[in-house]
Amino acid sequence: MSASVLNTPSGTILLIGASRGLGLAMAAEFLKKGWNVVGTVRSSGRTKLHDLADEFEGRLEIETVDICEPDQVAALRDRLSGRVFDMLFVNAGCQTTRLKRSRM
Repeated sequence: MSASVLNTPSGTILLIGASRGLGLAMAAEFLKKGWNVVGTVRSSGRTKLHDLADEFEGRLEIETVDICEPDQVAALRDRLSGRVFDMLFVNAGCQTTRLKRSRM
């Protein structure tokens, strides 16, 4: 990601998987640079992302979604319908089937 994009003030990013690790660090950095963040968490319990929301009051929205659950993804789409985002970053993945291990 170029520095000019990150330093653009007043953008809004939708950050999927923002409750910890890389996603949390990205949310914090975008907030420090003046962006608004919509970050997702998988469960409804309190996370460090909630602490960031307290620190950057009004600039961080938290949505709950498990991207392995199609109904939850559809519900998130409906909740965010009509919103415009300057950037989308998906820092989460799902596995719908078990991988088979083979002998080498």
